[in-house]
Amino acid sequence: MEERYPNDLMLYAIDLADSASQISESPVSRTFEKVDMKLSRLRSGAARIMKTIRDAHEARKQEISISPPDKDKLCKFLFIMKYRGSTVHRRFYHQDPDNFAENDQEELRIYIREKGHMKPIDVWFNNIKVPLEMEMEPEKR
Repeated sequence: MEERYPNDLMLYAIDLADSASQISESPVSRTFEKVDMKLSRLRSGAARIMKTIRDAHEARKQEISISPPDKDKLCKFLFIMKYRGSTVHRRFYHQDPDNFAENDQEELRIYIREKGHMKPIDVWFNNIKVPLEMEMEPEKR
């Protein structure tokens, strides 16, 4: 059970996954803080890198060099922004893997079984969360 504070703003959601809809309640600060804060930091870092690249281009520099950690940060940001888009989201927005009608349906079912995810949308969310939380390795393993 979540610990409540008097000034917590609450988030109310209707869970339509089951035939009997339920209203769930959780503090906004605890629901969004972890993923949104990480995405915010990643977005801020990527913006700084893109500004460096844009400034070099506007100064008509022939070459620009960014550090490997900055390259990794930019790649991670671009992947997540693409993956969060409506096209990819729409592929996974199903409650039941049997409703997933893509050419990799069987692979999705296996993945859901192995990872313990309940719905394809959980896979979509996890595939955003994992890159946000992972640290890139210099050896690129």
